[in-house]
Amino acid sequence: MWLSKKLILIGIGCMALCFGSCGGGKGDFTSGYFDIKPFVQQEAQHLAQQNISVLKIAYLDGKEEKKQMQFSLDAWQSELAPFNEADIDKPAFVQKYRVDTLTMDSSTCISYTATEKHQRTRWMKVFFKDGKAFRTEAFLEADNPFYKSQQTLVYDHTKGYSVTGSQDILILGKDNFKVEGQFIP
Repeated sequence: MWLSKKLILIGIGCMALCFGSCGGGKGDFTSGYFDIKPFVQQEAQHLAQQNISVLKIAYLDGKEEKKQMQFSLDAWQSELAPFNEADIDKPAFVQKYRVDTLTMDSSTCISYTATEKHQRTRWMKVFFKDGKAFRTEAFLEADNPFYKSQQTLVYDHTKGYSVTGSQDILILGKDNFKVEGQFIP
């Protein structure tokens, strides 16, 4: 139970950082970078429509908690919300990422690497098969006098997802965590 409460505090800290960070404009803007938000929305819809269950494993400072779950669309959107934090398709980020593309047969990997140290999303990779995104990976980092955080996010359309990282909150101290979801068809 204590693990769940600490994970809730971690989630609140991540959301506060996300809402408090400078954003871009809203609307139909595109920087030419991968727009992760529609991808996450589409994945949440797919998972809900297919009634995909997930074995959710949470690790916090060496302690583990496992639970098999099935989510509604709203719950999937909340569960996958951390991936939206990697969003780099904002007006403020134009020309702030170096883009590299590697293509092999019918697969392509597009890598986005931050060109400035203050960018929260340090890098993001998007993997495509036959032109359709199926996997994303991202590394996020934040550092200010009150809060330090590092997160590695991995989402795979067929296997599951993970959010691994650490955070050091001035009053609460440092925590290492991992939340892993393994899809069960």
